[in-house]
Amino acid sequence: MRWHGQPCDCLRKAFPGAHKPVRALTRKEKTALTRKEKTALTRKEKTALTRKEKTALTRKEKTALTRKEKTALTRKEKTALTRKEKTALTRKEKTALTRKEKTALTRKEKTALTRKEKTALTRKEKTALTRKEKTLKMCRWTRCEEK
Repeated sequence: MRWHGQPCDCLRKAFPGAHKPVRALTRKEKTALTRKEKTALTRKEKTALTRKEKTALTRKEKTALTRKEKTALTRKEKTALTRKEKTALTRKEKTALTRKEKTALTRKEKTALTRKEKTALTRKEKTALTRKEKTLKMCRWTRCEEK
């Protein structure tokens, strides 16, 4: 059982002086760590990793990151997140996505957009909306019986 600040055995063997919680690993030492050792690092230690090292983390580890940490990820890393994770984003975060990313959102999500948001879609995206939505829009204006 590990407690806060105590590294695993593999770290202790690699760096004899690193078992003391007061001493932080140097930049050079961090780079030398293997994938397995990096995974074993604590949450606090992971946040101290460099941008390059964060990218090397596995998909599973990225998913485990907190909401706050996800927003701090780069644009490239955000795109790499799974479809499921994108769906889980809040309305505010979705609007902040790029045009390319919005297009990649599922048809179901587009349907769920509000009237105001639909009008803001591009011509190409509007065409891609389902026939059902188009007819509903038409009926609304023409006031026919198909309501």
